Amino acid sequence: LKVSYKAVLLAPFLLVIAYSFTITQEREDEWKKMVPIVKKKQDKNTVIFVSASYKFKDFAFYYDLEAFKNYTKSAEMLAKKGVFFSPDDQWCGWNKLNYDTINKIIYVHSHAQFEDPEHAIEKFIISKGFKECDYYNRVNTGYAVYIRDTMDCYPVKLVKPISNEK
Repeated sequence: LKVSYKAVLLAPFLLVIAYSFTITQEREDEWKKMVPIVKKKQDKNTVIFVSASYKFKDFAFYYDLEAFKNYTKSAEMLAKKGVFFSPDDQWCGWNKLNYDTINKIIYVHSHAQFEDPEHAIEKFIISKGFKECDYYNRVNTGYAVYIRDTMDCYPVKLVKPISNEK
């Protein structure tokens, strides 16, 4: 009887402990959700920088499946669409871009604490005449939208003039 009493008293306690733990693992990279959002923000005068460079295949899978499948030419195919993964790549590094023709840069980052702990990429973008206008971050993945510092982040549209009459 002593064992059955102990089991009855211990069972609810064990159930409470079991339900207090999160059984599902939290995903740190939400490429499936984030890439379509980033892609919608891109236009013909927009480039996308993806960092950490080793995450470019993850990004490519949801951005352009054909580029993802072509392992040897993925970076070139994506560069033609304005997506870059490295500042120093000999063929398609973002250091080689003509920033006079670009109005918006979307900086997609994953594991920035490892790839860019001193925020050198953000400093580089700002040094080219851009300012940050939008930011999203989730666990280790996110993006920031930079536009020309001569442009307004959120243009205000005049719907109806306010009259001075009371």
